[in-house]
Amino acid sequence: MRELTKKHPTRYDDERGLGAAMGTNLNVPLPYPITDAIYERELAKALDALVAFDPKYLVVSLGVDIYSDDPLSSFGGISIAGFERIGQLIAGKLEHLPTVVVQEGGYNEEMTGACVSSFFKGLTR
Repeated sequence: MRELTKKHPTRYDDERGLGAAMGTNLNVPLPYPITDAIYERELAKALDALVAFDPKYLVVSLGVDIYSDDPLSSFGGISIAGFERIGQLIAGKLEHLPTVVVQEGGYNEEMTGACVSSFFKGLTR
């Protein structure tokens, strides 16, 4: 088993699924610290892979603990504007899909709502 490091805290890109599920998993290791620009670049690559996969629906696990001022995150920091851009990128590639968003993670009690609101502003433009 490989050890997670600050360089690759989010798993490994060669973990693609096992057995009959091979190729159905996509891990995108993100460097530390994360920035809006890095996250958007890697999200764009993941969205291209999703488009090629041709899903019938989309489930977004919206963890806002990647916010720059989240007290429990050691990930780096996405800005409020970054959450809006994330929503825009998803909508731009997959707006035709029925979508469910599940909010998880987010421990800055004063800013979690702003992060989520910003994401939905971008997603619904």
